[in-house]
Amino acid sequence: MAFEVIPAVDVFGGRLARMGPAGPVPVEAFGGDPLAAARAFVEAGARWIHVVDLDLAFSGSARNLDVVRAIAGLGPRVQASGAIATAAEVEAALAAGAFRAVLGSAALSDPEAASELISSMGEALVVGIETEGGLIRPRGRRA
Repeated sequence: MAFEVIPAVDVFGGRLARMGPAGPVPVEAFGGDPLAAARAFVEAGARWIHVVDLDLAFSGSARNLDVVRAIAGLGPRVQASGAIATAAEVEAALAAGAFRAVLGSAALSDPEAASELISSMGEALVVGIETEGGLIRPRGRRA
C-alpha cells in the first residue's frame, strides 16, 4: 500500500507553534519561521504541506492566510486547516493558495451544513476527524 507523508506547519501569530496542554506554544525550530520550515520540507521532497492556522482554531479569525500564500508560493500543494467550518473559511484558504482545505471535525456538529459544504466544494475539501476514546472529538474554538 502506497501512502504519502504530509508534513505539518502549525502557525500561531505568524510564527511556528505546537499544541500544548493550555493551547499554542511557540516553536523555536527554524527560528520560529514557518516559511523556513516549509522550505526545508520542500527541499527534502515534500509535495504537500499541511498548514494549521491555530489562530483560526482558537480565536475564529484566520490570521495566517499570508503564511498559506507564502508556502504555496514555494511550489508544494498546500492543505489548509485549523478548525475550518464554514464556506467563507474554506474559500479564504483556497483564495490564499491552498489546493484544498480540511473541514474540522467540529463542523460535524451540523451534519446538514457540513454535507452541503462537502458537496459544493468537491475535491477542494476533505474532512479531518480526530478521535479520542473511540469518539469523534472536536478541537479549537468549536469544542
